[in-house]
Amino acid sequence: MRVTNSMMVNRMMMNMNKNLGKMNKMYEDYATGKKIHRPSDDPVLVARSLKINTDIAENEQFKKNINDASSILDKTETSLRELNSVLLRVRELTTQASNGVLTKGDTQNIQAEVEQLKEQIIKISNDTYVGRHIYSGYKTDKSYMNENGSYNLTMDKEIRSDNIKVPFTVATPDDKFELTVTGVESADGIKTSEKYTVSLTNKAYNNTEELRTELESAINTPLPAGSKTFEVKIENNNLVITNKNIKDDQKFALKIDSKELQKQLGLETLNVSQSNEKIKYHVGISADLDINIRGDQVFGAVLDTDEDGVGDKTLMDTMNDLISHLEKGDTDKVSGILDEVDGHRENISRLKSEIGARSNTAETIKNRIEQTEVNFAKLLSETEDTDMAETSMNFMAMQSVYQASLNVGAKIIQPTLVDFIR
Repeated sequence: MRVTNSMMVNRMMMNMNKNLGKMNKMYEDYATGKKIHRPSDDPVLVARSLKINTDIAENEQFKKNINDASSILDKTETSLRELNSVLLRVRELTTQASNGVLTKGDTQNIQAEVEQLKEQIIKISNDTYVGRHIYSGYKTDKSYMNENGSYNLTMDKEIRSDNIKVPFTVATPDDKFELTVTGVESADGIKTSEKYTVSLTNKAYNNTEELRTELESAINTPLPAGSKTFEVKIENNNLVITNKNIKDDQKFALKIDSKELQKQLGLETLNVSQSNEKIKYHVGISADLDINIRGDQVFGAVLDTDEDGVGDKTLMDTMNDLISHLEKGDTDKVSGILDEVDGHRENISRLKSEIGARSNTAETIKNRIEQTEVNFAKLLSETEDTDMAETSMNFMAMQSVYQASLNVGAKIIQPTLVDFIR
């Protein structure tokens, strides 16, 4: 093949441009501190960098969530601690008023302080965090109690079973439920627990819809006309029994005597309605943290005064009874309130322990998120950042190569037409 001078010059220019391009890339790496500037630089590293940056942004949101969750848990713990202090003072006053040696004036003074403490409890029930009521479940824009101590809202309550077993047969009329509704107020204003008998039809149930229809009818049948508001649903092969008209100071419960029927329906022996209004914060991949304590857990029907396994007396019921007994000067009944106050304090202590456990979990998750943040930053640096020492050495070597190419190139372009004529 014939090699011409122009071919040598073109090849020389191409090689020098390649050297200049490499030097320019090294300069750009050195000047920006990054070794990736465009997808064509390294498609694999670019894809990895994008994924790491996505993970970092996600981790940053987890960090914000866990900080917010920790603050809410701290606020709730402070609120419960204050409530416990109030009830401790109520107990001291109740002990004083039950000794039977106080004058009427002394009893009236104690009553006045108890009324003030009741107002303080109402204020605690309406505690907020950045404008959101911490005891109101999903309805954070609404206060939990009214100023007079009545309940301002109703949280959804439900009884949920495990998997039901169909088909099955109800063989005898002895396979009955006992339905209890607590906190039913009679005409004279006294709250009681009402019990109703629920019986399924004696037949074979071949599908869940047939069972749902029959059970809903059976639960509502024994109730007064205005109370027939129980709903039965089947969700993921589980029974869900709800009643939206049950107030927040009330509960409903199902008790089943038949072990076989209990097994077929997936229900425990005694099933007490619980609110499902749990506020969860997403604080990690497949990791959620419950951050709220519902008002019904603190102020609702938590005392079981008739020992049937169903809470039937609220904190406000206890405070109202104490004030009424003090007003009447009935020291025996005032003394009987002590056990109720202790019961509420034990419940609050249990909730404080639960909040403490969640706070510890939140702290553990927070530490893990911070460590993950460091790991991601290190991995991103290894993926994107320029190794300054290595790049500096490579640049100097490339500079020598370029200088050599210039020297050789100068010899290629030196000959002229006159040199060929000689």
